[in-house]
Amino acid sequence: MKQAAPFQQTEPERLLDYMVMERKIKIFVVEDSDIYRELISSFIYTMDRGYLSPQESNFDIRSFSTGEHCIGEMGERPDIVVLDYHLDGYKNHPDCMDGLDTLKLIKHYSPSTHVVVITADRDTTLANEFIVNGASDYVSKEPGVREKLQHSVARLIRIVRRELKEYRDLGNAE
Repeated sequence: MKQAAPFQQTEPERLLDYMVMERKIKIFVVEDSDIYRELISSFIYTMDRGYLSPQESNFDIRSFSTGEHCIGEMGERPDIVVLDYHLDGYKNHPDCMDGLDTLKLIKHYSPSTHVVVITADRDTTLANEFIVNGASDYVSKEPGVREKLQHSVARLIRIVRRELKEYRDLGNAE
């Protein structure tokens, strides 16, 4: 009796798998403080290998100081946005967007974008409001913020990779 050959991918399937893993994940950081914006970006860039494999570590980060600037670039379709709740422009100019307004517009323009809200505010009611409006996670700026943010972003990168693979597989099924 002839044994079945082990599963082998065709060349196009291997190429698609490679493209899914090699595609750079787009991450936006929206933080009004220059220091925190750089710090958040460095937290993401320096994630331990315990959080991500080398293949998963393929991402680009763009930073913005206001929600308006971020929304203006949503045509790039970021996969993940790390969003501060208290944006300075909001305090100084009532016409500027705060984090919640920015979140709502992000989800309006790109419903599949994952958003991590980061704030010094520890109000659980506020956290629930962000989750109800589409945030994937909420991280407080308190001791341990680096590890919490890295864990959250790494989890979302894995989710995005899985979504890309599922989308690719769906296209192959037709």
